[in-house]
Amino acid sequence: MAALLLALLLTLPAPSALAAESALESASSASSQAPEGESSGEESAAQPAEESSAPESSQPAGEESQPGEGESSQEEPSSQEPSSSQEESSSQEPGEEGGISMEDSQQETFASYPLLVVGGHEAYMSGEAGARFYPDRAMTRAEMAQVLYNLLASYPPVTGGSFSDVSDSAWYATAVNTLVELDVLSGYEDGTFRPNNAVTRAEFVTAVCKCFDSLSTGSAGFSDVSGHWAEGFINQAVAEDWISGFPDGTFRPDESIQRCQVTAILNKALERTGSGFAADAGTQEFVDVPSSHWAYEHIAEAADPVGSAIETGCTVRVT
Repeated sequence: MAALLLALLLTLPAPSALAAESALESASSASSQAPEGESSGEESAAQPAEESSAPESSQPAGEESQPGEGESSQEEPSSQEPSSSQEESSSQEPGEEGGISMEDSQQETFASYPLLVVGGHEAYMSGEAGARFYPDRAMTRAEMAQVLYNLLASYPPVTGGSFSDVSDSAWYATAVNTLVELDVLSGYEDGTFRPNNAVTRAEFVTAVCKCFDSLSTGSAGFSDVSGHWAEGFINQAVAEDWISGFPDGTFRPDESIQRCQVTAILNKALERTGSGFAADAGTQEFVDVPSSHWAYEHIAEAADPVGSAIETGCTVRVT
């Protein structure tokens, strides 16, 4: 009997081993019952700390996150300065997209007043062969265009001919087309300019007034001007002291203007009658302009004999 009990004691495990085995079974049972996807207590505690410390982007620490396309940064104040592209847009120079085109700037430049050179004493008319000026001859429309062209302060681009009776090869073509471009001269309803027609006093005064801006106004008081189509221009020329009319109180607007009368009007309009006026009158060489002529000094101021003809770009014309 005693031998049987001893054999049983030798085959049974020790109590400590039983306890350890029981502990292992309990742990295994707990692990197998945990929900799928959950982590252990240590992992669960560590994960929130990782998310709070890690940036949402991979940008290095210390660099500010830039707003993406269509987004704005909340850190930037509401008084954010304009971007470089906005600055360029606001400071865009004329001539760039959205600015003034080159054609418009040229037009604006050439539309500034006065159109004519004011002051100075350069000749703007010339005599003809034989040192003659023909002071009492009527001025033609072609000659008027050339004289005003000689006095222009700037020359606008001219696209081409405007009239059926002004060929491109005519000595006055450039002058006529330029003055038309500047809205100083105009043609007739039938598309002609009629360059050889005589200019009336009203037509010439009108053309000169169109070369200036902000002229004085008033009433000329001429007995033959009231209701005339050029009455306004004639009144301006009188107010500016460019013209005075005839002793009988008339202006004779529809009479042809003489070459000598042109010099008197232009010299006054161009403010040439002050210091230096007609400085070379003592050596006047026109054989048909005696010193007794009422416009002797005006002609000396305005014109030189042939041989000092004014060059007008592509041609030389004696007016």
